[in-house]
Amino acid sequence: MKVRIHYSFLILLLLSLFTSQFIPFLIFFISILLHELSHLLWAKIFNQKIVSITITALGGIIDISFRKISKFKLLIIQFAGILTNGIIYLIVYNGPSFKYQEMILNFNLILIIFNSLPIFPLDGYLILTNILSMFCKFQTEYMISLIISFFCLIVLSFYAFKLLSIALIIIVIYLLYKNIMLSFQRDYYLLQRIIQRN
Repeated sequence: MKVRIHYSFLILLLLSLFTSQFIPFLIFFISILLHELSHLLWAKIFNQKIVSITITALGGIIDISFRKISKFKLLIIQFAGILTNGIIYLIVYNGPSFKYQEMILNFNLILIIFNSLPIFPLDGYLILTNILSMFCKFQTEYMISLIISFFCLIVLSFYAFKLLSIALIIIVIYLLYKNIMLSFQRDYYLLQRIIQRN
């Protein structure tokens, strides 16, 4: 298993050090790390091969080579990160008050909401495609999930520009790029889905 650090993560780390925002960065990074480790843990429990882990400014990307896995087990792996952030939120919320409590709650709530969005390549999108695959053919699943992804991305774009949030606008641009690439790689995506099902 290869572990990679993306340059975007290093840039964000340096920015946090020079702007005295290292503690918020560290809390956010730990929340993301626990999120990704929960995906990894359940993938290992279900005997799936972890190819690589890439740490980026927007979170982690785990490349899993899925082989002979039920849709229910796949759903557990996909939902594990969101569930972990939910558990962290509940533990911290119901625990005693401390200095960084509100920050931990806010970061984990953001991760829960953001990762639940059915936008490629977020967890919500993977969960959506898994559920659709139970009822639809490959092509139909691909089209429905891609349309929902673009629709949610448009709504998120309006929200980002309404808030004038530079960070959210950058995330939207990145997600838009990923979705455009997905729409151009239809045949490759469908081939991957066929391999996963067999």
